[in-house]
Amino acid sequence: MIGTLRALIAGAIVAVALAVVTVAVAMAATPRSDAGQPRPAPAAPPAVPDASQDPALTPAATPTPPPPPPTVAIRQVAVSYDAASNKETVAVDLVASNATAPFRYEVAVRGAAVATGSSTTSPVTLALLDNCSITTQSVTVAITDATGATAAAAATLDHSLCPPPPAVPHARDRILAGPTLTRASFVDHLRAMGSPALREGGPIYDTLIAGGVNPAFALGTFQAESHSGTRGHAVVTRNWGNILFRPWTVTFGATPYAPGNGYTYAKFPSWLASIRAYTDLVRRYHASGYVTVSQASAHWLGTTEGSTRHLTYLGNITRAMALLPDDAVPVMVTLTAPARARATFTVTFRARDNLLVTGYQVRVRPIAGSWLPSASQAGGTRSITLGNGTWVIGVRATDGAGNWSRWRYATVRVDASAPEMRTLVAPHLLLSANGVLHVTWSARDNLAVTGYEVRTRQGAAGAWSASIATRTPSLSKRLGPGTWTVAVRARDAVGNRSPWREALVIVPVDDRAYHFSASTSLATDTHYYRGTLSRTAARGSTMTIPFTGSWLYLVGTIGPSYGRMSITIDGETTTIDTGTWKGGRATTNHHRAVLLSAALAPGDHVAVITNLRTPGRPWIGIDALGISE
Repeated sequence: MIGTLRALIAGAIVAVALAVVTVAVAMAATPRSDAGQPRPAPAAPPAVPDASQDPALTPAATPTPPPPPPTVAIRQVAVSYDAASNKETVAVDLVASNATAPFRYEVAVRGAAVATGSSTTSPVTLALLDNCSITTQSVTVAITDATGATAAAAATLDHSLCPPPPAVPHARDRILAGPTLTRASFVDHLRAMGSPALREGGPIYDTLIAGGVNPAFALGTFQAESHSGTRGHAVVTRNWGNILFRPWTVTFGATPYAPGNGYTYAKFPSWLASIRAYTDLVRRYHASGYVTVSQASAHWLGTTEGSTRHLTYLGNITRAMALLPDDAVPVMVTLTAPARARATFTVTFRARDNLLVTGYQVRVRPIAGSWLPSASQAGGTRSITLGNGTWVIGVRATDGAGNWSRWRYATVRVDASAPEMRTLVAPHLLLSANGVLHVTWSARDNLAVTGYEVRTRQGAAGAWSASIATRTPSLSKRLGPGTWTVAVRARDAVGNRSPWREALVIVPVDDRAYHFSASTSLATDTHYYRGTLSRTAARGSTMTIPFTGSWLYLVGTIGPSYGRMSITIDGETTTIDTGTWKGGRATTNHHRAVLLSAALAPGDHVAVITNLRTPGRPWIGIDALGISE
């Protein structure tokens, strides 16, 4: 408080000093008149517009951004460990940010609430207990601030001060696990120990397996508690694990048995009834976090894991477990292979084992042949390459003890041969009246061709179009003018594809792209290329065609009323009589006829068509021009 008052006084002194300095500077900056002379009155400041009278001068209000949502984080520091209880204390800070005070908090460990409250400050520090017998314990935090906004966070309690679990063989085995031994070995062990439970051994094993309980752990417990039922109170109670009498044991037919040692045990009508209760209890242990032999045995005793008392008891269990054979074979769970496949295909498979699947063997044979040498591998995926025919794939799994599962089989029909394209029929120069390209083809395969893929490309350097899938051996497609490559390939049922087969197609430019210099007449008819024909009967009328390429096809009409024309390309002139058909005078019109086919040097050219106006046959007609790269 005194420090705060001193700070206020010092601030006031500084403020007064600053005011005095400001006045002194202002006086020094003002020019002075002669002594005794009055100073002129200062000019009035310019008028400032009143914003309240003019809404246009009122500044727009800046919207207030929404506050950020609250967050909460968890910080932990392990503080102390208590060997008697095998628990450690963990200081947990709940760090809330952007939370409007006061905020409420709720804390849970393993889903059970351990702390609730309200705070106006952050962080909130709590002391939580971490049970070292359980490997991981979740801690969750939820807050709700004064505005109703919420936030949550989760973590695992710091386990750093807990001692490590005992490093004893089988101590870390799971109490719920697949069998490490067969039914026969389980019964043989009871027989070797002279156990009174022998007569019910088979059903006891089946009950354990149905409940998911590791039968090796069950035998270890049985040996540690009562020498497999041959000593102690179990001789009378038929109690597999010397379970204390509790109300829940009545469900399994138990009655109380008090031998006078301070404990009341559950007495069962049979060993099978006892194992049902034991299985139920082991599953509840597992659900509570006691999942290993070490954890479960410590909790069973009610002592600290790793203590001298616990290690003695744990040793009795694990020694019995170590004597048991690992003769439970792995089980092949899946084998996935295609029913039909190409030469190279992939199979996947998976097996399960009580402990660990350590590898697989894969073998193949023809459907009516012998097995080829098998191959061993660790993983559950294999790429296989085979020839044509039907093949059998076999896979089996092994574990660390060398036990092998049964073979699992799949049948695959392999088609290793690709189809073959036999023909591809396409016009070199497209002259269909509708301007649509029609392409046909054929292919063959060792089994069957099931479809085709078609693609096109304009020019030698153009990009291929996306492939069109079709089941029919033909395609109709409209293409723009230019030089096109049409490519087709066949495929079979398993996806084998033939090499592409290609054809070059020149799509002409329609006559409407050009015109004659005089008296152009545009005739229309379905016989013409794309429906039109440019004609002229005027002597000397010309059509000039600039183009780039290495080949020119001139397409027009030949008929009895059509006469001679000249075409000059790069200074060289050729005369064409469009009234002549196959060496004689044309008596009917022939549409979309190739009037000229000229090979040229690649590059830019200019073609000039001139009507020579033949007497009695004045017309010339141009339908299209095919230009090849």
